[in-house]
Amino acid sequence: MATLTSFAAWLRELPDADFAAFARARRDLMRTDLPRLRDVAAAAGSRSAVATGLESLDTAALQAVHRAACATRVDPAVPAATLAAAPEVVETLQTRGLLWPVGEDAYRTHAETMSLLPTSAAELRTPPDWASATAPADPGSCTRPVAAAIAANAETAAASATVSGVLSAVDAFTSHEVSQLTSGGAGKRDMQVIARALGVSFADAVMLTELAAAAGLLGIGGTELDPRWLPTTAFDTVLAAERSEVYAMLLQTWLTGAVDTTHVLAGRTERGDRLQSLAASAGLHRKAAYAGFPQSQPPLPHARCALLLTLADLTAAADEAGAHLAVPDALLIAHIQWRHPLLAAAGTTTLTRLIEEAALLGLLCTPLADGRAHALTALGRMLAAHLAEAMDAARAVTGFDITAVSVPESIPARVDGILPQLQTQVVVQSDLTAIATGPLAPQIHAALTELAEVDTRGQGTVYRFTETTIADALKSGLRADDITARLREVTGQDTLPQPLEFLITETAGRLGRIQIAAARSVIVVDDEAELAAMLADSALVPAGLTRLSATVAVSNVSRERLAMLLDAAEYQTMAAAPENPAPPRAASLARRPATTRRTTRVPDSRLASYIASLRTGSEEPETDSPSTIADVLREAAATGTEVDLTVVGREGSQRQVRIAPVQVAGGRVRARTGPARDTELTFGLARIISAAPAGTGGVGTTPAPASDTPASGTPTSGTDSEGTDSEDTGSEDSL
Repeated sequence: MATLTSFAAWLRELPDADFAAFARARRDLMRTDLPRLRDVAAAAGSRSAVATGLESLDTAALQAVHRAACATRVDPAVPAATLAAAPEVVETLQTRGLLWPVGEDAYRTHAETMSLLPTSAAELRTPPDWASATAPADPGSCTRPVAAAIAANAETAAASATVSGVLSAVDAFTSHEVSQLTSGGAGKRDMQVIARALGVSFADAVMLTELAAAAGLLGIGGTELDPRWLPTTAFDTVLAAERSEVYAMLLQTWLTGAVDTTHVLAGRTERGDRLQSLAASAGLHRKAAYAGFPQSQPPLPHARCALLLTLADLTAAADEAGAHLAVPDALLIAHIQWRHPLLAAAGTTTLTRLIEEAALLGLLCTPLADGRAHALTALGRMLAAHLAEAMDAARAVTGFDITAVSVPESIPARVDGILPQLQTQVVVQSDLTAIATGPLAPQIHAALTELAEVDTRGQGTVYRFTETTIADALKSGLRADDITARLREVTGQDTLPQPLEFLITETAGRLGRIQIAAARSVIVVDDEAELAAMLADSALVPAGLTRLSATVAVSNVSRERLAMLLDAAEYQTMAAAPENPAPPRAASLARRPATTRRTTRVPDSRLASYIASLRTGSEEPETDSPSTIADVLREAAATGTEVDLTVVGREGSQRQVRIAPVQVAGGRVRARTGPARDTELTFGLARIISAAPAGTGGVGTTPAPASDTPASGTPTSGTDSEGTDSEDTGSEDSL
């Protein structure tokens, strides 16, 4: 029978080189608040540390430790044959402190592994996909080359379209009033209107608006009774900024964003919570979007980073040679899922959408004849290389650290060099169209969209003037002279084509001469008889009109309400133009401050000396107990020894009991007691006052429970509710 060697004992006997490898792999355990080797060993067996270690594994290693966890339910010493893993996989598990040898041909794993992975009979009836997954094929025979010219054109067009698309999306919220729902977001019909205005798919419109809101360009304005989504003052600043800077800002926002577009499109998250467009940006949806394994880092940013790094790794040889190789999307997704089996945001639907979004941002491109394969563009390569370097420097166990995500300075410099020159003028034609031969400056585009609708997009843009677009501009407060002056400014022409001038004059003449001024509110008419008719009209009684002069009356309802009443009574109206018109703007949404993570992690410069101090103090007697109650119990369960406990009953009484711990996981300890160890008990760790090795004569260890233990003794989400499997026959101790 294998010796039940504890993790602390094994760690103490490791050769220096192996211990150094363990320290480098588990930088999360190299902390100044763990000054002794036994403290490090105790922390390594805690729930949070085990979860972090499991999250870092690829599928092959996870399958091996899962087999060990299932076998541990029968015998804590797991035969090597049960692991069914290659030597390098076993070495990886040992290096990350998740598996250690006991004897020559057996291994042990931490008790918390059993509660974090599906190991009970009920859970194994529907095992996760990774439990039976096989390694994906090597992409070498499946890749397709992408011409350098195609890759360059793709990144140029996408980078330009990203900036113009986001700015156009924000501007569309000025032209199309989008009310805020009571749930905080924007309605689906409103978003469909925005998508049509932008000339993009509904999914892309959602992505662009979520990106704009996350970047602080959209906020909530209007009145308390009718809050609306409007551009913020930050939008005006962005309009005047360099496009390369705006692109870098949007790219950073995408990399760190927490909104999954697939959830918004579906209308609910994976947990079943309802989610509308922009609800998360309004700060009214802060629930975790993903169910499953507890994540140490935000799942969606991790998935975006994994996408870029995996594709860069699969095409590393081609990238070094300057070529572009496209990997089929299905194979790329399979490799991401193989490398990150526990990543909550690595579902096929989400990853497929992330690939599309990366292409929209100019990070990926496709071969001409195959839209289901993607290669990195030059921008994508630069970003992937920067992220890989940043994650290596962060020493994150899982390979990702949200605080290390950034856009390198080389990207704005490249974008500056590839974006085409902005056009500041358009050509107005006699067929009531205006043509921009290239990408328009945002200010010019914003001015045109108030007067015309986008008819065609491509290398250039065609705007079409219609009676409806001109009427909408007039109703918003512009005069015919204002429209003509604006068009002369954006065309650089002294005169406009006669058909366009006629359309403006004719539309303005048909609208009438009724104006509404915002003073709660004021009506001004040209004809005295027309005002008399209004005052006598029973349909306008709710407006509470009062004549001030022959052509002026005031109302006791708001301008918006008065306009609705006049429209219902079939009076056509125009808004009174202010002296210095300014577009409505919303206050920027309150942003949660960036996460500041305090850490006790030993810096790289002191790691060698810290390891030396741990090794120097490693000759402590093994009878020395760890520093917390949970660690005393874990050590006893690992070595098969007994522990004396002081336990508080439900009525508050205290009792001494001697137990032999079997498993410590999920905030509970399962143990056996009695002369023959034939009685099984389950305690919540929060009920244990002290714990000490049996027979030491002391009152035991009485510090606060370990940090990974819930104060109530209740397991965290995703674990067995009793900390035991469905076949346990013991019962909860009823002290």
